[in-house]
Parts: sequence; C-alpha cells; structure tokens
Amino acid sequence: MISFIRFLAIQLFLFYLISPGIYSQVKEDRKDSVVLLNKKVINIPKDLHRVSSLQFLNNSPYIIGEFQGIKLWKKTDGSVEHLISLNPDNYVNSFVVSHDESKVIACIESYDKNESSIVCYSLLNKIQLWKIDNTYFRNVLGVSNNDSILYAVGSYYVTKINATTGQIVGKQRMFLKYYWLPIDGGVEVKFSYSGEYALFWKGPFGKFDFHLIGQRIRVWNMNTNKIVASKFIAGRDVSAACFLKDENKILTGNFDGSLRLWSTNSNEIDSIWEINRLKIKDKTRSIMIDFLIVSKLSSKYIAIIGKYNDEWALKIYLYPQMKLKSIFLKPAFDGHTWSSATLNNLGDQFVICDKNYLYLYNTSNWRLVWRVLI
Repeated sequence: MISFIRFLAIQLFLFYLISPGIYSQVKEDRKDSVVLLNKKVINIPKDLHRVSSLQFLNNSPYIIGEFQGIKLWKKTDGSVEHLISLNPDNYVNSFVVSHDESKVIACIESYDKNESSIVCYSLLNKIQLWKIDNTYFRNVLGVSNNDSILYAVGSYYVTKINATTGQIVGKQRMFLKYYWLPIDGGVEVKFSYSGEYALFWKGPFGKFDFHLIGQRIRVWNMNTNKIVASKFIAGRDVSAACFLKDENKILTGNFDGSLRLWSTNSNEIDSIWEINRLKIKDKTRSIMIDFLIVSKLSSKYIAIIGKYNDEWALKIYLYPQMKLKSIFLKPAFDGHTWSSATLNNLGDQFVICDKNYLYLYNTSNWRLVWRVLI
C-alpha cells in the first residue's frame, strides 16, 4: 500500500512539472475572427437542455441528434420531427447512421435497471426494424463500408450484428486484444468515414495510467482483421483523434495542447500545431484538446475546445492554414455533451447546441441561418 501511494505521488509530481508546457500558444488572430454566442452571458437558465451527438444527413433535409431519444431537425427552418421518443428512465448512449442513410441504430440504456438494448429504425418511414435486448455495448457503434454489418464495441469483445436483420453474427476480440479491460470503457475507438478502419488507443487517465511523454495509437482494418498502421504520438496522453477524408491522414489532439497530423502512408508526423497553449503572465499553460471535429469530405475546418482570452471557447480553424475563423465563447458544454456541435461533410454549414437552443450557421460568412428552442 505504501509503495502504491509513493508511486502515485511521484506520478502526480511529474505531471505537475510537465503541465505548464514548453511552447507558446499560437497568437490568436482577432481581425479575421468572429466571436459568436455568449460574449456576455446573462441570465443563464438553471435547467439547461442540450442536444448531443449531432450529425448532418447528406441525402435528406435533416440534422439528426440525441435529445430525449433520437430527433430530426429540418435544415431549412429547424423544425423538429420525432423519430425515437424515450421515457424518462431511458437514454441514448450512442447511435450510428448507415452510409446510405436509410436507418439509424441506437444503443439505448436505462438509468435505474441497468438494462441495455440496440434498436434499429428506418429513417425513410420512421418505423422500428429490429431490436436486441440485454446488450451492453457502451463504447461505440460502427457500420461496415457496405452497410451489411454493425460493429458493437464493448469492453472485451467486438460483436458483429447483421445490420438488416439484427441477428448476431459473432464476437471477436479484434483490436481489443491489445488491452485487458475488466470494465466498460478504457479504450477510445473512432471509425473512419467509410467504416473500413478503426482508430484506437488507450483512453486517458485509466487506473493511474499517465502517459507522460506520449502514447501509441493504431489503425485496424475491419475487413482483414489486421493492424495496418501504428504510431507513438509524443505529447503526453492522446485525448482526441479522427480520420481525415482520405483515411490515410489522422489528426490527434493531446494533453499538451498540441494538434498533430499523422500520415499513415509514410508513418510520419507531417505537422504540429501548438494551438491550445495559453500564456498567463510569465507562464505558459497547456489546455488539453479533448474535443475535435472535422468536415469529413472537405477537411476545410477543424474545431476544438480551448481557451480564448482565458475563457472557455469552441474555436474553429481554417485547415490546413490553421487560421482562426470563428470563436463560440462560453458554450455550455460539459462532459459527454461536448459533442453538441458538428460541421457538415462539405464544411459549409455548422450546427451547435447551447443553453436550450439549437443554432445553424453558414460558414461562408458565419451568419446565423436559424435558432430554435429545443
């Protein structure tokens, strides 16, 4: 017991020494930026309602998101259409939309009874197609590149499910074999846009597991069941990561406030941007990048959570110039609801949920298209 406490004390001491960072933050360019949302926050309601896991649908006039179930908002005016309504005892843990956008598959859990199910709904005629009870896949859902297989990632197995019938095809360790996970979570997984690849790494701050100099992330081919790329990423823990449009380049956000571009073809880090380092008086403070969204088909914009003039903000950069274009000051995000914003695939529209409202912006001029109560 004493040795464990000593080990923990040493880890915390080293973490404290490294946390100030060693680089200066990129100077924020106010001239070409737009400060939006809550420059002066007044009368914030006590009971905040938020939409999470927002996603633009490409082939239909809707934005889909989680709010007391699965809801659809029209892109034209923000009017809502109910798809899956839940009772107060249940919530949507995660959902995924098929590539052809014909159906949405959601993991629904109960607050009290510790029950879980996977439900598939048709996005075309708004009916339930199939349901599997007593399932516990609290990590992430993914769909194969031909929409035939649903991948339900748990803590120990990846369960393969026929996406048309809901029949369980089998269970495999797949990329989870690299970790021993006795409880749910512990590994971060991001599927590529096509669904062919899975990016995975050990989640930050596991059981006293601090990566003080960096950590390894890997890419798994879901079709061949093999590792196709692996890289040690410097800069302490990897706190966020995602594929770019060609799926051969990956962006990683780190606890040291840096953003890195990894080319899996050359297995090299092509670029490093120190964008989340805040200079306070004579000290430089690192702000972890634990929120990262990219316009999937164009990679035109990149959005992160960070500090702006010592206030929390969602900052949107023009990529690859990394020029700050828009600042959403003091968004009411916390924990898992930091997914309450997204770009469409082409990067010309941006939606964000903040303090009981849903906002849609045109990114060509960052003007508000509509704002609706949720």
